[in-house]
Amino acid sequence: RRVIQDWPGQNNGIQLSIAVPLGAGYGDHLAATASGYYNQHFVAMARQLVAAGLGSSVLRLGWEFNGSWFRWGITAAHKPAQYATRARQFASAWRQIVTAIRHVKGAHFKFDWCISAGPHYRHLDLAYPGNAYVDYIGRDVYDCNRPGVRQTPKARWHAIVHQGTGLS
Repeated sequence: RRVIQDWPGQNNGIQLSIAVPLGAGYGDHLAATASGYYNQHFVAMARQLVAAGLGSSVLRLGWEFNGSWFRWGITAAHKPAQYATRARQFASAWRQIVTAIRHVKGAHFKFDWCISAGPHYRHLDLAYPGNAYVDYIGRDVYDCNRPGVRQTPKARWHAIVHQGTGLS
């Protein structure tokens, strides 16, 4: 909420990108989100952003969904046999949210389908909601040393670019 209050009039032409979780509170909400159960919450968020003059922001819905660290992750706390089902649920949840938000008057949001770089590329094709619902495809890449591994910035960049799931 603080970003909504502080951002207007201060952006100087910078495009705001907002990471939006797929569900509220604790627990696994992916199936409920895919069914449209939380649409009213996403509509309320979109209305607040539009009212604050931020109706053209980029929304990163359920970012890094291909990992296991967020509750909407397709590999989060589940067995590999469930990954495909969760990937389909993620795509359905995304379509529900985008459709609901696009009905908000004054909304001109763009949507960034954002994966995490690394060795967790399972069922991305099933998690993709379709071109009609995605404006950008993003990838989160972190320039940091892994636990127990110290590298120079140049070596880290080389690893980011050339690893098996790298940028090249």
